[in-house]
Amino acid sequence: MLPRFVGDVLEAVQGVAETVQALPRAAGHVVRAATASAVVAGHDEPLPPGLIIPVPGHGEMFVRDTHPQGGGERGTLLLLHGWLAASDTNWWSLYEPLRLAGWRVLAVDARGHGRGLRAHGAFRLSDCAEDCAALLQILAPGPVVVVGYSMGGAIAQILAHRHPEMLRGMVLVATAAEWRAAPQLRAAWYLMGAMQLGWRLTPRRTWSELMNLMYGGKAPQWFAGELARGAPWDIAEAGREMGRYDARGWLREVRVPAAVIATTEDVLVPVSRQLTLARALGAPVIEIDAGHLVALTNPRQLNGALQGALEIVAQPSRSRRRASGDPAAAVPLARGDHGEDVANAQRLLSAAGDSCGQIDGIFGPATAAAVSRFQRSKNLKVTGRIDRATWPAIAGVPRSRVRAARAELPPEQFDPPALVVL
Repeated sequence: MLPRFVGDVLEAVQGVAETVQALPRAAGHVVRAATASAVVAGHDEPLPPGLIIPVPGHGEMFVRDTHPQGGGERGTLLLLHGWLAASDTNWWSLYEPLRLAGWRVLAVDARGHGRGLRAHGAFRLSDCAEDCAALLQILAPGPVVVVGYSMGGAIAQILAHRHPEMLRGMVLVATAAEWRAAPQLRAAWYLMGAMQLGWRLTPRRTWSELMNLMYGGKAPQWFAGELARGAPWDIAEAGREMGRYDARGWLREVRVPAAVIATTEDVLVPVSRQLTLARALGAPVIEIDAGHLVALTNPRQLNGALQGALEIVAQPSRSRRRASGDPAAAVPLARGDHGEDVANAQRLLSAAGDSCGQIDGIFGPATAAAVSRFQRSKNLKVTGRIDRATWPAIAGVPRSRVRAARAELPPEQFDPPALVVL
């Protein structure tokens, strides 16, 4: 009992220290966003169609859908926003980049937020997860990749635990497995309820000017109005519910492929909590030098990290067969080969700690050298080719023993993120 108490105290102290250290850097991100002149990707694009979907037993749910008639060659994403925000204020700058990358994008407003359901009872994160599950049953897009940001990350964890059959993968951004242990986090959630009340009392023009400043003078005209849509008491209760959230008792039971995008300069969710979440899930981590408001201050950076995470959790089915070590699915590869098979091998090598440099689907000298290093480290015959003996060895490296690796994709697509496999 005493060792656990001491451990909780040390963890709380570490969280406070991280918060204090992150404050100046987080403020710097906000200042840089306010003075930036670059146009945010998708700024001039219209928002995806908004649909009102009757969901039996829940109510009429508002959802953004980039492909209302179905589609999306890479599959479907379900975006879950953070606390105080709504889908559009959280994700608007990423709708178009994700659509262009081949995804059907669904974005849902949580209860009490934006156009979300106005329930009669108390706000519960588990109810939000059940809302999402019921909506997916109606829309029937097949297994989706859920992307949860902050509070949305907690909802995504519950969805993955209760309804894993509905999910193809999960990406968690700036979130944690619990907010109960650290006193500064519990205090933050309660204080932000008061902030929401102040938000309501502040003239809308003031918020409009502030949001415009945050985006370097380029915030959409509708942005401040969307922030005011939420139900203040529901949102205050949502903050208190987050202070009660603790998934540590069941998170290791989740078997949905996952990746964590960790914001290393986060004041609200210390990075140590984000890394603890990744360890519980056995998930790789993409670290970005950003604060909790990265979706607001640097959406291009978040887009790069998210695209990289999606490459990890939503690989084509052929690569999954190879990852299982099935000899019948292993296609020998050598210098001069190119295509998706080579790209999948490069991803596996990078995840194993032998970076090929840019993941470009071309089996060139850098890839051959990485293969040789890997074969030598595993006492395999060093050929520089990926043969039937090498495929299962590449895929079989336990994540808990893998060193930090760097997963890189073509720079014209997005900024290459840093990949740390825990």
